Amino acid sequence: MLKIIYTISPSLFSGKGENEKKFICSIFAGLLSSQDNHLIQVILEQLGQLTEEEKKDLKNILERTTLSNVVRTIKEVDHRLEVLKTLKELIADYTKQTLENNIQRILDENFWIFGEQFRLFSTTEGSLKNTLLKYAKEILEIENPSLSTEPKGEVDLFLTKTEESNDIQKNIIVELKRPYIKLSEEKEYLQLKKYCNKITKEPLCNGANQYWEFYLIGTNYDKTIEDLIKSQGAEKQKGLVYAPEERIKIYVRKWSDILEVEWGNKMKFLKEKLEIQSKSEKYLSPNDLTNSVIDRKIEAGTSKPQKK
Repeated sequence: MLKIIYTISPSLFSGKGENEKKFICSIFAGLLSSQDNHLIQVILEQLGQLTEEEKKDLKNILERTTLSNVVRTIKEVDHRLEVLKTLKELIADYTKQTLENNIQRILDENFWIFGEQFRLFSTTEGSLKNTLLKYAKEILEIENPSLSTEPKGEVDLFLTKTEESNDIQKNIIVELKRPYIKLSEEKEYLQLKKYCNKITKEPLCNGANQYWEFYLIGTNYDKTIEDLIKSQGAEKQKGLVYAPEERIKIYVRKWSDILEVEWGNKMKFLKEKLEIQSKSEKYLSPNDLTNSVIDRKIEAGTSKPQKK
């Protein structure tokens, strides 16, 4: 095989040092072991198209990491781009048909949208009371926890992480609404504020190192909420509406701000540099679209998030 390649494309070897030749041969050896002729063809074509400078860059990168790590990283970037695209389509193209469950199922698997290193502690599987008792047992490690009240209701997502450097525990409660619902102070916001009061008044949940953020997310909100956000000054861009103390904050967010302003800007640079083309499948319903992005992650072998 090396003889044939050298005959067809001698520039791959000509003028190369011994280490570079070993590098090229090791790539061919790995390709042959895969028994995937199409993969071999694609990679050989791509290698042939690299400039001399790009070949040196590739060699330098692979001397400091592995091709496997490079592939995993690009796959994660590709998946995140597809997640953002899918959420935009669910909200903009299927506004009336999309249910809270469609959005929640995607976020169950992709809670990086709310911050790296969080883990999903709970999704809609039980009452707020049971969720807090589980939190006390598994996160706070209290053997027989009890609550001072009987909190009612359910939260859509409960994320948590502990910062080891300062032992601060950060918790995020997310309340999702269907895209066609215009968030109002009297209904949706009041519901989340009640959850906030119930949780943060519990002795188990109001430690000095416990920080709580509550997010109400929808497509749009009424003028009363808009005025509440404007009154918060510095954090109005983030949708802050209520902050009785530094450890407790409530935000009301638009999906456009999260998907376009925050993550759109973050991912735009990577998308342009990688020139990854979005998949162009057509789907007939929000469920099909939701299943497509979840199934694609499973097929790709991406590990499922840790869930309690």
